[in-house]
Amino acid sequence: MNQALIQSFTGLNEIILSRALECFFGSAERHPDSSIKSSVLQNIHLLLNRAVEYLSNPKSETGKFLLPAEEWRRIDLYRDSLKRAIRDTYLGESGIPDAELRHVIELENAIDDYVVHLNVSQLSKKMKSDRKDYYNSLFINNESVILAIHPDTLDIIDANRSAVDFYGYTRDEFVKLRITDICGLELSMIRANMDKTVKTGHFHVPQLEHYLKNGDRRYVELFLNTVNGETSGPVYLTVHNIHEKVISQRLLTESEQRLTLAMDAADQGLFEFNYITGEVFVSDYFYKIVGYERNEIPSSIPAYIDLVHPEDRGIVEKALSVLMKGKNQSSVEVRIRKKDGTWIWVSASGKVLGRSKSGGVFRYLGIVKDISQEHQVREELDRTNNFLELIFASIPFPLVFLDCDFRIVKGNEIFYRLLNKGISTVQGTSLLNLIEDDEVKEIFGRTARTGTAYYGIREQRKLIGDHSKDGGIWDWNLSPVSEEGGKISGYLFTSVDVTETAKTADALIESKERFKELAESITEIFFVIDKDLDIRYLNKSTKQFFRISRKNLVGSSITEILSKYWDETFFEKFSECFQSGKFSTSVESLLIDNERFFLEVDIYPSKAELFVFMRNISEKIKVMNELLGTNRSLHMMLETSQAIVYHQDEALLMYRTCQIFIERGGYRIAWIGISPEGGENSIKLISHFGDDGGLVKMIEIGLNFGDDPSLVAFRERKTIVIHDLLIDAAIVRWRNAANFRGITSCIFVPMVSEKVPVGVIALFSTQKDNFPEAEVRFIEEISQNLANAILNIRLRQVREKLTRALEDSEQKYRMFVNQAIDGILIYDVEGNLLEMNKKTEDILGSDFPVLHSVNLLNIKPDDVNREFFHELALFYRKIVNNEYSEGMVKEVLWRRKQHVLFIDLTLNRIRYSNKNFVKMTLRDVSPRKESEDKILDYQVRLRDLSHTLSLTEEREKRRLATELHDSIVQNLALSKITLSMIKKQVGDSPVRDSVEKVYQLVDESIRTSRSLVFELSPPILYEFGLIAGLEWLTEQMENKFRVKIAVQKNIESLSITQDMSVALFQIVRELLMNVVKHSGSMAAKLIIKKTDENMLEIVVQDKGKGFDIKELDTKTDIYSGFGLFNVRERLLFFGGDMKIVSHPGMGTSVSLILHLENNGGGIV
Repeated sequence: MNQALIQSFTGLNEIILSRALECFFGSAERHPDSSIKSSVLQNIHLLLNRAVEYLSNPKSETGKFLLPAEEWRRIDLYRDSLKRAIRDTYLGESGIPDAELRHVIELENAIDDYVVHLNVSQLSKKMKSDRKDYYNSLFINNESVILAIHPDTLDIIDANRSAVDFYGYTRDEFVKLRITDICGLELSMIRANMDKTVKTGHFHVPQLEHYLKNGDRRYVELFLNTVNGETSGPVYLTVHNIHEKVISQRLLTESEQRLTLAMDAADQGLFEFNYITGEVFVSDYFYKIVGYERNEIPSSIPAYIDLVHPEDRGIVEKALSVLMKGKNQSSVEVRIRKKDGTWIWVSASGKVLGRSKSGGVFRYLGIVKDISQEHQVREELDRTNNFLELIFASIPFPLVFLDCDFRIVKGNEIFYRLLNKGISTVQGTSLLNLIEDDEVKEIFGRTARTGTAYYGIREQRKLIGDHSKDGGIWDWNLSPVSEEGGKISGYLFTSVDVTETAKTADALIESKERFKELAESITEIFFVIDKDLDIRYLNKSTKQFFRISRKNLVGSSITEILSKYWDETFFEKFSECFQSGKFSTSVESLLIDNERFFLEVDIYPSKAELFVFMRNISEKIKVMNELLGTNRSLHMMLETSQAIVYHQDEALLMYRTCQIFIERGGYRIAWIGISPEGGENSIKLISHFGDDGGLVKMIEIGLNFGDDPSLVAFRERKTIVIHDLLIDAAIVRWRNAANFRGITSCIFVPMVSEKVPVGVIALFSTQKDNFPEAEVRFIEEISQNLANAILNIRLRQVREKLTRALEDSEQKYRMFVNQAIDGILIYDVEGNLLEMNKKTEDILGSDFPVLHSVNLLNIKPDDVNREFFHELALFYRKIVNNEYSEGMVKEVLWRRKQHVLFIDLTLNRIRYSNKNFVKMTLRDVSPRKESEDKILDYQVRLRDLSHTLSLTEEREKRRLATELHDSIVQNLALSKITLSMIKKQVGDSPVRDSVEKVYQLVDESIRTSRSLVFELSPPILYEFGLIAGLEWLTEQMENKFRVKIAVQKNIESLSITQDMSVALFQIVRELLMNVVKHSGSMAAKLIIKKTDENMLEIVVQDKGKGFDIKELDTKTDIYSGFGLFNVRERLLFFGGDMKIVSHPGMGTSVSLILHLENNGGGIV
């Protein structure tokens, strides 16, 4: 034992204890109770000290290491934690030499020994105690594997739970076993070990094999102990599983041997990889074999891996991956590039010298050797062996190689089949054991003595007994095989079955019958011909396939029968086979009833006959052609997809597509036509490729007729395939020109994208039926992809054009907005200002808060413009909340320093890029407002003037009516009286008629004058009021114009001013005259009503043709007299209003509304 290592072990006491505590609790994430942690640390510390003492002096007193009974089940956990801590402490991340590692393993074994010793000591105390729980804790529940063995009978008395888990037996099964059932030692050795244990109290077996229940073997270390030195009690066998440790030690020993071999072979090529620094050391031998100087290759691992042949780098990477996963050695054979560019074979092998705590590789040492010549020899040897194996396997009779003792070394398949035995059954068995004939055995011995070959004929069963399947006559031969120098190294035994030779005559007839039955039953074409090509036999399938109706064909010439399918070249093959005597095979095609077939023809020659087999492989050829077509189509689709991605120009894309169809598809001509945008009845040839000889130009001319297959395919949006131009019924104006140029089939595929026709693809082939369904589907998919690509190119061009237009529009928009006479502001729906023109600041001034605020709704207005901002916020929210679908216009006041601005505020909701915005327009209408105020003032003055004029006119009419009534009418009345008196005086005199005429004229003048008086100023209006005057007016108009006017009233009289009464009378008269002149109705209604206490409403209604109220402004001449404008103005003077309701064809209703309280009137 290395004492320096024990001192180091003691010096690293604290580190080991700390790591052992971490190992015990599993990870740093667990936080045990401090008292538990202290107890575990104390027990591990005690175990560490006792282990060191036990290591120095195994015979020292160690029984002072006492633990409570419940703690003994943790003794193995303490042991394992301590062992892991020691290994981690000593190995670290730098590793230790292998020799030192052996001492660390010895320390771990010593700790195991000590723990076993403690277990046994505690177990002996158990025997002195009757407490069952203590027994369960120390034996049954102990984590060490313990068996109780009877020292005399070697029976297993008991086994703890760990033993049950390890071996796989139950406790009941264990008590039925002896220790010899699970131990690899002989019985005498086991008894000797038991005797030593009984005498000394303990015994140690360092390494032994034990058998598990499932048949597996495990290396174990055994500790045999008696309880307190008793000789009559059981022996306790503590089993420590060291299987992994033994395997590791073996690997370590092998690694040491390889390392020693590498050091001895340093003159061949030594290399070392340091994975920490990335550096590489290589001996001079390596540079010598590769031809490089040392400074020509960088000292790095990737630089040397780059020298490996690309096909062999995977082998190197796999070997390195295995090393990283834990394997300690590797060996590969790869090719290395020399400086002159040639390759040499080298073998590289080595071992790992150090690993990190996590298992990573630190250093790797190996040797490299040039094995180019060996590899060449090996390849040649492999080829030779393969050739010999092929010959050996192809020998048609039993053959076997025997060693010098006639043991079977190797036989061919026929030999083993002859024996009816497997290779493993008879391999190594002496052939003499299979031979029962003593004479033959004597011949074998004579051959061994003399070295002379012998042969003979024996019945098979007599030769090899019951080991063969069938009896028979065999010709056998035994020949010695000699090495250089004449020494016999073995024997070659062969046997040939000659039984059939004796039975040939009888079997020949039977064979012919069977041959005929077989030939008739097969579905293949089969016939036999002689040297003159005359038929010797022809089976039924041949007749059926070739449609042969003749019955007796034997003796007929095969050329006569099949000449209509093949020419003389085919039949010359028969003669060539007869002459050469060699097997011939070929694939021939023929037409039967216009259907093409492919036959695989096999010709087997014999001395006098030819056996001809023909298999119909038409379906196979068809499938192969379909596969080739699919492969061709996939290439076309792949390259067209790449062209679609690469080419952004429509014309270049179509040209490249045509080129791909020719180069990859194997067609003769390809062209693509495109429909003008918006057109579905014509196409224009855009691009073509291939040797057309002017055919495409002729097709382009034919497109003008409208019945070309390409146009039909385009219009109907379906693919048209012409399999044979000569017989197809389609209208093809260029058929003869295409046939002259070798074109026999073609296809026209429309290009459609999302039901939008784009164009058509046309392909022309020199082969008939060159467009199978699968290939057509591929071409259709290519056409659809091309159509999508063309539309995408066009959409991209349109998008670019729109983008440019949008940019121009944006510039114009900026110009218009900035030069607008109105202030324009754009807000989002949250009230944030997005854009504003300069006119806004000109109108509102720079002190307007909205110009300096982000959010419109967060402005803090001053008291001067509080109302403005209140209206603005309310206005804005209504627009945002969709309360108004159209824009809102409102006139607001903006007080700016010394003066007030009148502003038309317009808000519109706009939408752009799927987002909502609000546009605010500000227009300074202060000048317009000032003009409007002046106009309103003028209107009031004009209204007053108009009223004064109306009153003056009415007074003048009344004065005229009074003058007319008081003077002219009175004078006419006196004249009428005078004429009446004259008329009486003249009697029947001639002047009576003249007087009568004058009398009538005066009477008519009186009536006219009185009517004129009423029209100028109706007396009833002044004497009885407005209502009576209106009733009189309706009677007058009924009598005069034959219009029925109904009067409806809820009051009898009104107390209003005379001016108002006259004005209302004139207005109603004007409205009734409008009914007579313009409505076309012969009935009207006049409604006079009081709607509330002080509200008078007069309504004039008719059921005439009506009119559109919107046309009042443009058709002011539809009313005469005052006109509606004068009516409204007169009413406004009195504080009234007028409402008109009318629709074309539905009549008209005019309402006059007057507030009586404004005129001091009331109801009488």
